[in-house]
Amino acid sequence: MYRQLGADAVGMSTVLEVIAARHMGLRVLGISCLTNKNLPDCMREAPLEEVIRVAGEAGDRLTRLVAAVVERV
Repeated sequence: MYRQLGADAVGMSTVLEVIAARHMGLRVLGISCLTNKNLPDCMREAPLEEVIRVAGEAGDRLTRLVAAVVERV
């Protein structure tokens, strides 16, 4: 269903935080790092070590991205 609506990825790890922030009247900008990929017809395990490694590799890029966004806000 999400793919039919145009989504390339779906993540739910920040949903509760966004709901709480919006409830408090805050504006929200979400930036995510996809650490593992599963397709509906090809589910595989996501070992914690791999998730941590991928997140670590993305750290520098995410830092630069957030810094650039903050400069413009």
